[in-house]
Amino acid sequence: MPGFVALTGPPAVGKTTLAAKLAAVHGAQVFRLREFAHDVRHRIDVDPALFATEDPLGWLPDRTVRVLLDSALGGRGRNGVTVLENLPGTIIQLRTISEIGRRLGLPVVVIELTASDAIVIGRSLARRVCPACEPDLDADPHRPARAAAADSSTCATCGNPLRRRRCDGTARYELKLRRFRSRIPGIRREAATLDLPYQAVNATASPDDCLRRVVAALRSTQILPCLPADLPSALNGATP
Repeated sequence: MPGFVALTGPPAVGKTTLAAKLAAVHGAQVFRLREFAHDVRHRIDVDPALFATEDPLGWLPDRTVRVLLDSALGGRGRNGVTVLENLPGTIIQLRTISEIGRRLGLPVVVIELTASDAIVIGRSLARRVCPACEPDLDADPHRPARAAAADSSTCATCGNPLRRRRCDGTARYELKLRRFRSRIPGIRREAATLDLPYQAVNATASPDDCLRRVVAALRSTQILPCLPADLPSALNGATP
């Protein structure tokens, strides 16, 4: 059944990789607020004040996120599963997603990927991005790149040098992690108040193991009642 999967978790837990696998294996659409906001910001008919923020991480205020989510999701209709990557980040954002789901008559499920601070900090130090494969976005690529087998410092897809994410710098990353840890208890409570299905999924093992756990969690909801006949084969064709 069509619906929204709100995919949250600490930075570097594996949300982007999981969303890509859900798209590859199950045909889900992936919505990334950051990319949508970038496209809208550069339209000539948009008031720049909409994107004004004093947040130390540059994050948009909830009122702006509401406008963007309404614009992006409000007219989607019943056209499949949409993974909302890295949403919600606040209680207000969760309420907005829930309201849009109710308005469209579509279910909303929240999946929280979990891992210890030691695990996600280690992943943040190890992950690399490719500016050549993911250009633009103000020269700040986010999607994890796959390193070449012969040279871990180059991209397996294009052969260009990989680099760390700009936001994986120690101070910025620690701020993001602290912010997530402080906000997630309220998001969990709000999901219960809104009567939204909420599943915490351990993401400490491999990406394929994480996918299996998430799919198992979604099978108990209206979102994803069926699996491919041959899940291992489907996984082999999935790319992050």
